[in-house]
Amino acid sequence: AMKLGIQCVPTMVIFKNSKEIQRFVGLHSEYVLSDAIQKLLK
Repeated sequence: AMKLGIQCVPTMVIFKNSKEIQRFVGLHSEYVLSDAIQKLLK
């Protein structure tokens, strides 16, 4: 957690090619998380 700078729980970090491209800190709806993941998979 320290290595990634995570200070709050929950935290979700999305990586692409070993690079952080998006970070969600705190509670988010299923729709928000699903939408972000779907956009990244395109």
